[in-house]
Amino acid sequence: MVTAAEDPYSSTHSPNESLDLTELARICLSEALLLRNLASIRQ
Repeated sequence: MVTAAEDPYSSTHSPNESLDLTELARICLSEALLLRNLASIRQ
């Protein structure tokens, strides 16, 4: 699985790259919930 956190203003891979920390927290939570749910399917 490949995930990325970016928004239109993140300037990915540029010298002034940035990331909204609120968005990063939401993405981390979403990925954790996804992985938990996937793990429960296999049990």
